Amino acid sequence: MDQLISSYTFRLLSNAEFPYNMDIEFVIRDILIKKFNVAGDVINANAEFKKDLGLDSLDVMDLVIELEVVSDPEAENIFLFSDAVACVQRIINK
Repeated sequence: MDQLISSYTFRLLSNAEFPYNMDIEFVIRDILIKKFNVAGDVINANAEFKKDLGLDSLDVMDLVIELEVVSDPEAENIFLFSDAVACVQRIINK
């Protein structure tokens, strides 16, 4: 049963300690591939959502909502894959 990793997964992740961003990166990568049909080989830390991954403004907002980082003041500054990872990490570390 292959399901899109949802924001529920982030709630589970936030209940555990992750010393590395690898698990967060995996979850965000999975969302990008499955929900937004982004090719996995173009996703890297410096990938821009619009320029490199082909997302439009609404897609980026959809991703922010999916990641449940809307309440983070830095959510409006998510332009890169690494920005999304950092934003989720900040929320987990609160």
